Amino acid sequence: MTDKTKQKLTLAGQFPGKFIEGIHLDEHKPTELTIKEVKGAGTVLAMDPQSGQEKPVGKPVIYFEETPKGWILNKTNARTVALDHGQNMEKWVGVKVKLYQARVNAFGKPNTPVIRVMR
Repeated sequence: MTDKTKQKLTLAGQFPGKFIEGIHLDEHKPTELTIKEVKGAGTVLAMDPQSGQEKPVGKPVIYFEETPKGWILNKTNARTVALDHGQNMEKWVGVKVKLYQARVNAFGKPNTPVIRVMR
């Protein structure tokens, strides 16, 4: 089996989307990405699973040089990036961040894969 085939037979490979999710990241090795663009809350559309309609994302979205997928930024991760790079998100362009998968109790479910920023 080729590496390309193995990649496609992963959960993330079988269920692609517009945004990076915790399940897309390695649990044991951080992924370093370079911030290309930060879009403010409400400026990016995403499919609402309940209505089936595209609606504005209510949080900032970060895009990277290395992938076309956006990262919906929650407050926890925004604060972590801001600790090292300041609160002005426009100045984060060009910054390298290391993202990793953590498991937390989230969304009413235990052991949920989420994205965290390594400091």
